[in-house]
Amino acid sequence: KNAKDWSIRVLATASSNIFFRNDIYSNIGNRGGILMSNTGVKKRNVFARNRIWNVGLSANARGLWVLQGATNNRFINNVFYKAGYGGSAFSVLLSSTSRSNIFVNNIICSNGAGPGVSNNALNTFWTNNDVYGNTPNYSAGVAFFSFANNLSNDAMFSNAPAGNFRLREGGPCGPSLLIDAGVSNTWTPTDGTPVFGSQRDMGAYEAS
Repeated sequence: KNAKDWSIRVLATASSNIFFRNDIYSNIGNRGGILMSNTGVKKRNVFARNRIWNVGLSANARGLWVLQGATNNRFINNVFYKAGYGGSAFSVLLSSTSRSNIFVNNIICSNGAGPGVSNNALNTFWTNNDVYGNTPNYSAGVAFFSFANNLSNDAMFSNAPAGNFRLREGGPCGPSLLIDAGVSNTWTPTDGTPVFGSQRDMGAYEAS
């Protein structure tokens, strides 16, 4: 909370790290949530069940900015809510020199006048995500996505403005099947969050 720069910076050749259950919110600076920097090759990092919300105060803000050299990283079951809060900022921005990153079961929403996702990276695996309430939801690069089974519906959070991103029963975001065997076999929650069968809900929490 109240960071004046990026809350998480993944620098140089940082690889095979797990970023799990971070709550990044109310940043007062001009940057944002997570930056994968433009130096080195960053591979096989996992970002899971993080909440990035109300971050950044300028058009330079990003909820997540993936720059050159980021390859084969996995972004699974995260929430980006008002995560490019500068008005024209992006919630998620993937640069052209990153590639083969995987996004599954994320919710990216409520960025108002700002775009939800801009993808200029090659071979982005993008499935079972809910992107809504942004202007527009996808601003560029859809042709670069491996793109299937995504939604643009209200996720029905319990109380998003207060930071409660648990899903209400009957909403559109669960359960969703992780169709890529590599993803589903790699990430198993270890924090006691329930998983029902071979499926789980989108976002950072299962439905209440």
